[in-house]
Amino acid sequence: MAATTTTTITTTSITTATTTTTTTTTTTTTAADSITTTTITAAVAAATTYSTTTTTVVVVAAAVVVVVVVVAAAAAAVVVVVVVVVVVVVVVVVVVVVVVVVVVVVDVVVILFLFSQWPILHYNVHNNTSQFVIKFLKHYDSLITIIKTE
Repeated sequence: MAATTTTTITTTSITTATTTTTTTTTTTTTAADSITTTTITAAVAAATTYSTTTTTVVVVAAAVVVVVVVVAAAAAAVVVVVVVVVVVVVVVVVVVVVVVVVVVVVDVVVILFLFSQWPILHYNVHNNTSQFVIKFLKHYDSLITIIKTE
């Protein structure tokens, strides 16, 4: 049950030689109905504390969001750089492997062709019938000779 407060105010308002009029007012209130200076002060203090706390929480939350966004952006930049480097390395490795494979395949094909055509080409070289064949065979002649002798 709510506490009850009784306030009595006595006021002497008129005094004459023969009559004195006294007015007494009695007011009874419950705690739920009364608003006092203490209640208002406490409410203002609570509101100020809440406001300060809320402002602090909002500022800290905003700072955390900014830090998270900056860290995420930095991480994304690092990931992009790493991905670009990996892609470049993979492309370079693939190009080198393709070039090596093509060179090896061409060499094997040329060597096989030369082995199959050796008597004819060797005859043409010695008879000076084709400068192209001579230049071509000078490059591979020692290799073919080594392979044929082994």
